[in-house]
Amino acid sequence: MTRPCCDPLHPYKKPFADAIEEEVAYYQAANGIQVDGDPLNWWKINECRYPHVAMMARCYLAVPGTSVPSERVFSTAGDIVTAKRSTLSPGNADILIFLKKNLKL
Repeated sequence: MTRPCCDPLHPYKKPFADAIEEEVAYYQAANGIQVDGDPLNWWKINECRYPHVAMMARCYLAVPGTSVPSERVFSTAGDIVTAKRSTLSPGNADILIFLKKNLKL
């Protein structure tokens, strides 16, 4: 599948949700990286083709340089699962921790 890459002069702009859906579909249909390939180089080459997927990949696939983010999650879990809330099911505790760490207020 081929498509124009990063053409700022393209006259037709799609709705954002449609553009994301199309981008994800192109990404899923693309040939995968070779086993001995360099993923950083692949994303550098294909960032223009998949800008939103590349942004998510940088955010979610990057290895943090410290253990601070994971320690913050444990701290948040300690704040949520207290003696008064000790009867929370593991699933509900996971949902509350996820929402606390990912919901931007």
